[in-house]
Amino acid sequence: EHSFPCCSGTYPQAVTEYHNLIYYLGEDGIYLSQYLPSVLETEWRGERLSLEICGNYPTEDQFSIQVKTDGTYRLSLRVPSWLREGEGNILVNGEDSGICLKAGEWAKLNRHWKTGDQITVTFPMHLRLSPITPSHQERAALMYGPMMLAAAGRRRTILGSPTHPEEIAGREPGTLRFTAQTPDGIPVTFLPFWTFQEKEWYTVYLDFLS
Repeated sequence: EHSFPCCSGTYPQAVTEYHNLIYYLGEDGIYLSQYLPSVLETEWRGERLSLEICGNYPTEDQFSIQVKTDGTYRLSLRVPSWLREGEGNILVNGEDSGICLKAGEWAKLNRHWKTGDQITVTFPMHLRLSPITPSHQERAALMYGPMMLAAAGRRRTILGSPTHPEEIAGREPGTLRFTAQTPDGIPVTFLPFWTFQEKEWYTVYLDFLS
């Protein structure tokens, strides 16, 4: 009970930095890097600006941004690197923005914003693998969109091809619970890693074999 691991200090530090990772101000406007539910109140070029991010992203693939003050500026939204080509969209007040989303780039919206404007963003999620190293594609973490999933218990090998990650596990409707199996047919439950409690065994990096 007298131990003080590094996490005891870095956890509180990480929490205090959350608000510094969501919004950034640039010469051309506001950049949104993360999409956690939050409210921005700031000044830009002498104007008071306010936005609110609403929704349950990333447990859901859609969220909205509510404009709370008038102003002319560019709103830049970070497009996640995992977004598939041709998927995703941004609506402004229910109408398609016409922006083609490109993974890893910024979606830029230039306009005179009015109080009450609403931006609706959808980033469809799929299962994918994040290899532990480029040279070992078969040993990886199973991801769903931006979320890292973990296998319940102590596991080493999961049945599934690294080239077809969407076929590795089935999702229970309305949940973030996925079920895969070992090569000998034993069911394995995958859940977002943060749902596991203290002293619960889980495994993140596994070998995926056909």
